[in-house]
Amino acid sequence: MSVYCLYCIFSESKACLPDSHIRGVRGRLVYNLFKNGLGAAVSKLETPPSTKTQNLKVFSDVIAEYHNHQTVIPLRFGWITRDEDQIRSALHNNGKMLCNRLKSLSGCSEMGIRILGQVPPTASKAIFEKKRTKTGKDFLMARKAFYDLTKHVPIEIENKIEMLKKELSETYTEYRFENNGIQMSGPNRGSENRLLVSLFFLVPNTFTEKFCSIYRQFLFEENIRALLSGPWPVFNFVSDIGDLCKL
Repeated sequence: MSVYCLYCIFSESKACLPDSHIRGVRGRLVYNLFKNGLGAAVSKLETPPSTKTQNLKVFSDVIAEYHNHQTVIPLRFGWITRDEDQIRSALHNNGKMLCNRLKSLSGCSEMGIRILGQVPPTASKAIFEKKRTKTGKDFLMARKAFYDLTKHVPIEIENKIEMLKKELSETYTEYRFENNGIQMSGPNRGSENRLLVSLFFLVPNTFTEKFCSIYRQFLFEENIRALLSGPWPVFNFVSDIGDLCKL
């Protein structure tokens, strides 16, 4: 039985579609379905796609191609339906919400900043305790203590983030924060554990260069370890879409 893989959603009235011969997952042709003033990029597959790296990359590339031509709502990998009517029903039933979200995302891309910080002394101690546990109970207690500590961002990093947001305030419209926790060192990663946090900014395309310039200046002045990425499709600003198709 065939399934339909969804890549992204866009406004039909503002559609500026990419090459009609785009190939998606498994090399299948990507085409568009329309309903209620909205469009969806879709490809037909024989079976649900696996999460192997090649499929994930092609899926992301299709979304990026559409994003380069117009505002889109990117979907997470694995959004599939049984038939085309189910896609049209989803566009119809969620039309108002999707149109409003597209309007708020119009002309914007996502910029990401990842910051590496020192692990707090208490967390370093928890890591040490976790490594030296002997019984199952001790291990679980140490594991809980370790993960409790990873939820908290040191005040030094919090202050840097607030300073950075203030410097960038005129260049973005929305912001998201993600605490990635402590990144454990390993044989090929050096000997030091690090705390990693990710910041995501919704940036109008006309402000991308200014955003990057301010970031580089801030990085130089504040001497922090950080990495800038983007512009990307706005994956981290569409989580409110929820279970669109209720599949």
